[in-house]
Amino acid sequence: MKIFTMAAYWLRLAILIVGTPWVVSRLTARYGAMPVLGGAALVIAVVILAGVLLLHLSPVGRVNWQNTVGGLCIPWGWSIGRGKLLNTGVACWIIWILLVGIGILISRNKAVAPSATVPFGFWNLMTVASWIVNGILLLMLIAQMLRYPAARKAYPVAIVMILLVSKSMWNYFHGNTAMAFIISGGPLAIVVAVFLVYVGVILVAGKNARWN
Repeated sequence: MKIFTMAAYWLRLAILIVGTPWVVSRLTARYGAMPVLGGAALVIAVVILAGVLLLHLSPVGRVNWQNTVGGLCIPWGWSIGRGKLLNTGVACWIIWILLVGIGILISRNKAVAPSATVPFGFWNLMTVASWIVNGILLLMLIAQMLRYPAARKAYPVAIVMILLVSKSMWNYFHGNTAMAFIISGGPLAIVVAVFLVYVGVILVAGKNARWN
């Protein structure tokens, strides 16, 4: 049952991560960048504030409609918030704005140089999703580095992630979508593949297998 719950959770996040830039790019093409950015920032802030208030007023240790709805209003940012509700809300707002910003960039790039990009299809969505996932992982890594001194040794990983996403964006906005996805999504795909193989071996070999 836990597997299905986790699968539903990650599916919901994937839909939000991929769908938000797609919707924003369509709205930007129709209404313009600044109205969409301003309206999205305001609406997202109101929703997150409502979630923070619901969670703050919710009784501790009990599952009810308040903490259920509050959790839906704040889908991410918990690791970055380091256990503090207000910090989590701010982190969630920043992540949403990053998603909105990517959607605006995609729309404006099409308007300025439509011949430089391919139609916004599957691989475009996958590339944008890889940027967002890398960005979220980077924020989580930075949060851990700020929280635990021992984790600061991982700063080269953060630098590599920034360079990979930057290079991927450069390739994407210069028309090389395939290379953009390989650069940004390739490492993520390798990690996911290794994880799936590991889970498959566990399911086949059984829980009692020794891995040492």
